[in-house]
Amino acid sequence: MARWRGRIKQRIARPDPLTVRIELGQDSIAFRRASEQLAALWTKWKDDPATALKRQLWAQLLKLVYGRDVESDALFFQHTFLVIVAKAIALAVLGLRDDNPKRVLSASAFEAAGIYGAAESDFFDWVVAEPDESCAESEAACRSSSRNRRCRGD
Repeated sequence: MARWRGRIKQRIARPDPLTVRIELGQDSIAFRRASEQLAALWTKWKDDPATALKRQLWAQLLKLVYGRDVESDALFFQHTFLVIVAKAIALAVLGLRDDNPKRVLSASAFEAAGIYGAAESDFFDWVVAEPDESCAESEAACRSSSRNRRCRGD
């Protein structure tokens, strides 16, 4: 995220809609690279219960808005990218600096600056969430670890 924010600040000194679209839009290299990275992360974390729930809730809201199923991996990655970019731009515009992606996506970076309600943790902070270690590693790990009782249903 720090890399993305740095690129945003370097390339978009005075952001206007056309520049933002060229540098960060669907046809940009930044978007293509981010989509590949998000797809790789999704492969790793899609079975994590908290991550799967965020995706499910997002899909349900889309269906409510559009009246039909429109969700897809590509759209989920696009929305995730847009949220990351929006929060990074907001930090830059406010002159705030925080290189911790978890703090940025959870809004802690904004709150530390006394800004409340401008950003919050949402469906798209899955990229910095810790996968549920109790179930993400393997069934054998779940059974062998006493701290993972909820995975076994104890």
